[in-house]
Amino acid sequence: MSVEKSTVTIERAPINAAKAFDGGFVLTDDNVARLYGDLLKTAAKVCVVPHGEDSKTLQTAETVLREMAAARLDRKSRLIAFGGGVVGDLGGFCAAVYMRGINWINVPTTLLAQLDSSIGGKTGVDLTGYKNMVGAFHLPESVHICTDFLNTLPEREIACGLGEAVKTALLDENCMNVWTRYIDGGRKDFFALVESCARFKESVTNADFKESGRRKILNLGHTLGHALEYADGHKRSHGEYVALGILAEAGVSAGRGMLSEDSRKYIEEKVSPLIGDGKKSLWTKFSGAEIARAAMADKKNSDGKISIVVSERFRQTEYFLSEEELAAETEKWKSSL
Repeated sequence: MSVEKSTVTIERAPINAAKAFDGGFVLTDDNVARLYGDLLKTAAKVCVVPHGEDSKTLQTAETVLREMAAARLDRKSRLIAFGGGVVGDLGGFCAAVYMRGINWINVPTTLLAQLDSSIGGKTGVDLTGYKNMVGAFHLPESVHICTDFLNTLPEREIACGLGEAVKTALLDENCMNVWTRYIDGGRKDFFALVESCARFKESVTNADFKESGRRKILNLGHTLGHALEYADGHKRSHGEYVALGILAEAGVSAGRGMLSEDSRKYIEEKVSPLIGDGKKSLWTKFSGAEIARAAMADKKNSDGKISIVVSERFRQTEYFLSEEELAAETEKWKSSL
């Protein structure tokens, strides 16, 4: 079963979201179960997986699918994913393939998931170290975003979400205004930031569900960010790699004449507070050839060339480079660090 459009609710407290668990099959991870187990008392079945990217595999998906079958879920059943991006991607994927598709509900608990990955119906698992190589477009019937869940997040998870937030801000002027107020206001209240980013992504994905056009702009920073993440063995949070990817793609794009120098400096000004000079040095660990080789496995590529999205003051363009071109441009940009 599938839905044509998700209902997205954004509020602070999880009072309404908790109703989704009543009598349902809930997929969560061990951290969320420990922190919010009381909300799951009315669930018919709770399937708990280890937290972290290592759970986003076909092996874990098989375990979850076996639990779904043992619980005798049928085509009218629904799965409720309660957790961060890993749980949402994994749960959505299992819902997409179980009995050729059942409905599901997403209750995201991390900043990254709330403002980005829970919206738009992209589901999937990793394969041989590459992100989301196996998956499906499968919209949740509803997304319940409750920002009170963010109060228990460790700093690493906050940093992860902020990488995607600044990406969205670079795509949309309203989101940039909210981002600026959030940064200038001492980074205290997430609600407006989550709402602006989530609603922007909702508008983009509603218009281009299968990523054949405008939705591609959401890949800003992700080609080189994913390549660095793969090369570095996923040691940092996904959002940090995205922020580093935005910085690198701006440099590469400026070098190719696809981005003005003023816009490159603007992007660096907005992204640098998240990464600082110290984290930039991560790029020096890998050659341009290593990064380009990793980028060749990116699922966004076309005709053997690597996709790069550039954003020039809220106007986006996609262009393509060969592996050799990207290696050379990345090496040239790295020499400026």
